[in-house]
Amino acid sequence: MAMTESDGATSSQKCDPYAVGYEECENFLRGVEEAMGTENSGVLYALWSYPAQLADELSFKEADMVTILQKPEGSDWWWASLCGREGFVPNNYFGLFPKVRPKSLC
Repeated sequence: MAMTESDGATSSQKCDPYAVGYEECENFLRGVEEAMGTENSGVLYALWSYPAQLADELSFKEADMVTILQKPEGSDWWWASLCGREGFVPNNYFGLFPKVRPKSLC
């Protein structure tokens, strides 16, 4: 699941514990985090590119649609497929939707 670059927090960890509706916010976002890689037939989108470092890893580019095949318990690496290739991917590089880029106003 994606984490912020500044502090490595997940979306559910960004809920303000002093805000009204904190528990609902945290529970909803934890549910989304748990569903990643299992809902929508395991399809996730790469938020950043990643060049494989080892033979059992899978390279991918930003916005690639990757299918998660296995989520080993307690691991930060998931087994995935892309264009007929399979390998491990770091789970914090993915989101449920592709990254939205702002359009130029000019």
